[in-house]
This record gives sequence, C-alpha cells and structure tokens, in this order.
Amino acid sequence: YAPRARVVLMDAPALGAALQGPALPPGVGLYLRTESLQNLARAWPQLVLARMPRSAPAAARSLFATLRRLDDAGVDAIWVEAVPDGVAWDGVRDRLQRAAA
Repeated sequence: YAPRARVVLMDAPALGAALQGPALPPGVGLYLRTESLQNLARAWPQLVLARMPRSAPAAARSLFATLRRLDDAGVDAIWVEAVPDGVAWDGVRDRLQRAAA
C-alpha cells in the first residue's frame, strides 16, 4: 500500500520538538506510539491523530488500515513515530520505510 499523503518517519524527540513548536503545517496526520506525544498532539485540534498499538503484531495488523484512514481524512503528510529497534518490529519498520520512500 502506498499512501497518497507523504509519509515522514520521525523519532520521538523530533516529533516532540515539532509538537511543542509555535506552529504546525496544515494537513498533518500523526501515527504515534508514545503517550506523551499523543498528549502533546491533543493541543493541536487540527491534527488527525492515530494511536499505534504497543505490540509489534498488533501494529503490523493495523498498519495499512491506519494509513488508509489517515489518507481518507485528507491529510497531506503523515508523521509516523519511529518504531522500537528489535526483530519484533522489523516487519513494521520495513513497511513504514517503504511507505515513506
């Protein structure tokens, strides 16, 4: 699946900095794992937020449906929090990197 919106993979510190900035670009969807980032995102009602499951198998199962839902919301860009290192997350990481290519 290749989303229409541009997928941007970002680590948690970069996302946190963006969400604490003075302004965000319009048309951004977020796919976040970290609860603290989700809390920061709630301060921006114009953002479309999707929560990534905490487990790799659940994230793998819901990944494409979530990207489609964000696409269907009409966002121009989907900022995705980078997944943890480790074998369990390799499949999700690969799919996200392909979507961002």
